[in-house]
Amino acid sequence: MVSLLPILPQRMHGLQLVNSFHKISNMPPEDISLVKRNLKFCSYYRCLPVKWDSKLEKIVVLGTKSQKLVILSVFANFFVALSRIFATFTNSSSVMARSEAAIGAVIYTTGFLLRFDLPVDEVAVELLNFLIRLGNNEFVQLGIRLLYRMGDVTFLLISATIGILSFLRPCQPILLTSFLCTKASTLIGQGHVAIHILHLLLATIDLISFQEVCIGGIYYLITLLLQIISFAWMSCQAFVKSRTEFIEAMITYKELKVYEKVLNSCIKSRIFLVTALLIPAMQILMCFTAIQMFRSEQISKGVAVFFLWTYFVTLLFTILMFSGAAQINNLSTNWIVKCRQRCRTKVEWRTQKS
Repeated sequence: MVSLLPILPQRMHGLQLVNSFHKISNMPPEDISLVKRNLKFCSYYRCLPVKWDSKLEKIVVLGTKSQKLVILSVFANFFVALSRIFATFTNSSSVMARSEAAIGAVIYTTGFLLRFDLPVDEVAVELLNFLIRLGNNEFVQLGIRLLYRMGDVTFLLISATIGILSFLRPCQPILLTSFLCTKASTLIGQGHVAIHILHLLLATIDLISFQEVCIGGIYYLITLLLQIISFAWMSCQAFVKSRTEFIEAMITYKELKVYEKVLNSCIKSRIFLVTALLIPAMQILMCFTAIQMFRSEQISKGVAVFFLWTYFVTLLFTILMFSGAAQINNLSTNWIVKCRQRCRTKVEWRTQKS
């Protein structure tokens, strides 16, 4: 993937031509501030191998020493994910409790696989910097901005909930502190200093690990994945609507295909695959758990509303992601069919086939 880096600046001319079709300006300052804030939190928690450079005004890769802390947090995330998977099959006494533990397992597993960016994909960083300079469609950017806001609210609410539950209801199967509980009794509150220290340690690991997963997830899913897919979608749409000569259109289309190859090299094999498999699974679990909570008389309706809110946030994200990916494929296929109908000379037929 890194081998694509030298060709990136040279082959973006076609994307700039496409950009001129729909009059996209630089990314609005409000959206750039959202990216900066996300990367600022990532630097604070050492959960990403990139940061925002205020002097260069772009995203840069961390140095080798700084990346060691990131790698350490990624592998800590891995062990937390394993513990969540283990808790799903052992510490859960009911269907609802098992579904709660499964939600935790899916969240941490998704976070680990997204953050397992080793070695760092420098092409993705350069591509994201290019999109920040170039901007995106205003309507699509509004949807992404809304997701940023909703993601931040959900992140804060869940973090606060985990912190409170770790001490008030530590035996919840979605928490690491549940390992101190059994079906018959709990070790917490027995007065042993070692138990209290272990309880505090597990609660701290749970809270920090979740925050790292959420902050890193916002970067990979919204800042990187949605920005790349939405720009490709809008560029293809503008290109199809443009009225240009046959040869010029073919040249621009080939440039778009270069962008598509760079896009696929950055997200298809890991980020998009993980998202397409695990995020819908989390949606199903969230919806099922919320419905069961609304039907239960023992659980507060506020908790059920919270699970339902998280479900709608993930639903909005998947709609934008899958709609964009499907539209890119449909626009490209339909344009090729129309292009064949426009061919009149042998030169145009050969150009189209190439």
